[in-house]
Amino acid sequence: MLVVCPNPTRDHQVHLPSLLPGTVSRATRQGSLAGGKPINVARALRSLGARPTLLILLPNHESDGFHASLAAEGLDAQYVRYDGALRTSIILFEENGRVTVVNGPGSPVPTPSWQEFAETAAAAVAATPAGESRWAACSGSLPPGV
Repeated sequence: MLVVCPNPTRDHQVHLPSLLPGTVSRATRQGSLAGGKPINVARALRSLGARPTLLILLPNHESDGFHASLAAEGLDAQYVRYDGALRTSIILFEENGRVTVVNGPGSPVPTPSWQEFAETAAAAVAATPAGESRWAACSGSLPPGV
């Protein structure tokens, strides 16, 4: 199965007792990982025993460690790169279970890079061996300019 990720992000996860807007809060723990809805779909598929392949439109800047993070989780990924900065998302987890997410917009994608990404996705689906199901999932947001 191909999982298409057009607008990846770096998820910064912050755990805190409670969020009180307008005040200074102290986190109890924090972490950072490769993120985006399609990446979470691939994680879920992997936990169910599937071997999805991610196709990610990844900006060149601020994406250090993105490849290594996914590889460390055992996720296979292909990348189409473009000149831009990786967006960030801040996810605030409160002890009461409430979650607040602030998603960055991402960098605008030049038309030739978007065309390459779309063509790569179409070719990956078309290359599925005869007799196997051709599944592709694309979810999440689109980057600016698309």
